[in-house]
Amino acid sequence: MRASPAWHARIDVEGAVEGAGFLVTDDTVLTCAHVVGRWPRAEVVFPGARELGPVAAEVVARGVWAGGDTDPGDLAVLRLDRPVGIAPAVFAPLDDPYATPPPKLIAYGFSQGYEEEGVQTELRATSHLLIRDEWAQLEYWRGYGQQADRGFSGAAVMVETSGQVAGMVVSQDAVTRNCRMIPARVLARHWAPLADRVPTPGYRREDTRRLRELIERARVTPGTPGALLQKVSGTREFVLPVVEPDTLWAAVWYLLTETTPRPDWLPLADLAVHLISYVDDETLGDELRAWARSHRSTHDRAPAPERLSRETMWSVRESSVHELSATTWTGPASAEGTAAATDTAGTGVGGTAGTGTGLGGTGDTGTGPRSAAGTGTGAGGTADTGTDPGGTAGTSTGPGGTAGTAGTSTGPGSAAGTGTGPGGTADTGTDPGGTTGISTGPGGTAEGGPAVTALGSVGLPPPPAP
Repeated sequence: MRASPAWHARIDVEGAVEGAGFLVTDDTVLTCAHVVGRWPRAEVVFPGARELGPVAAEVVARGVWAGGDTDPGDLAVLRLDRPVGIAPAVFAPLDDPYATPPPKLIAYGFSQGYEEEGVQTELRATSHLLIRDEWAQLEYWRGYGQQADRGFSGAAVMVETSGQVAGMVVSQDAVTRNCRMIPARVLARHWAPLADRVPTPGYRREDTRRLRELIERARVTPGTPGALLQKVSGTREFVLPVVEPDTLWAAVWYLLTETTPRPDWLPLADLAVHLISYVDDETLGDELRAWARSHRSTHDRAPAPERLSRETMWSVRESSVHELSATTWTGPASAEGTAAATDTAGTGVGGTAGTGTGLGGTGDTGTGPRSAAGTGTGAGGTADTGTDPGGTAGTSTGPGGTAGTAGTSTGPGSAAGTGTGPGGTADTGTDPGGTTGISTGPGGTAEGGPAVTALGSVGLPPPPAP
């Protein structure tokens, strides 16, 4: 057993208990906008540190909440009149509350009868999908127990095992026995300084803070944030937000929380460069360009050599494919034109030849799950001398492939020439593992298969002949 964190807070307005809150810095508390209403000041009480007594606070920021039960941005920021010497809340990794099996979540509120010491309720996330890109739905851990009723608004939703904060309670429905949480990723979208405390893997906090300072100086017309995301997305594996961002910070924060930087794709650097054409301030433009250059320098690595040894090429694993990508990335079922190859005949669920792009595949030559090099086919197989489970073409051997010669052999893995089997065929086959020539099937085609990763520009050599 351990005590509840001291950063849990109660919010009083004009002597009445109005809701809950939680400490995010040594002098800053978050709560709901509807808890403080239009009042400019409130008092904050920390039940876990009663010796502090009530601490006066000023409402220094509010979200865009317009006063309705379903209006977004129901967030208020209170600045304490003095630091309280309590360790603030720590935010959980953004996906933690939506794990499988779902973790138990705890909220600490101040319902009627528990105004002094507070009371807890047990919750879990219904889904990782947000309602209107604003709320996560929570349901009660069991069919009985304390509900998140009046007095819980503004309470932190804490992952029980880690003690870290996943979001903030904003409303509840006593009939359906569920409530809503504004997740941490949405809280920081409404109040940018919170980004310094919410985890964004792959992005350095100093980079994020500096970019936030720059975009606060930018003056752009409505529609610009959405246009910038469109430009950044291009043909990449990137899903635009359900609700178009109405501020530059919302667009930046979306990239921070929904993308991971890679040497071949740095979306924030792209956004900063595109933003230059929308601002009139030359000094700001120069600073944005310098930021983009600095951000790239922290992620860029030495380019892959023009040619790798054949032994190295055929030992590449799926986890390395992303690192070897030298040109475009458009994600599953994407490529130039119709998600297909345009040069040689690459095959397989994950691969293409030529300019095909996506997970696990290659362009011209390469390896990966169900990819091909030259005319080889099969799950992870190769051409000519490959020996992987999916089968090969030529004289390869393996669990599902052929042995001896290419031409009329058959088997579950693949075949070459006119052979057929679940692994795929050569020339005119149509089986699941993929094909070469003009064949078709779930694994991909030489003309229009569902490709997934491009290594076309790497220019890797074919495997050695047997």
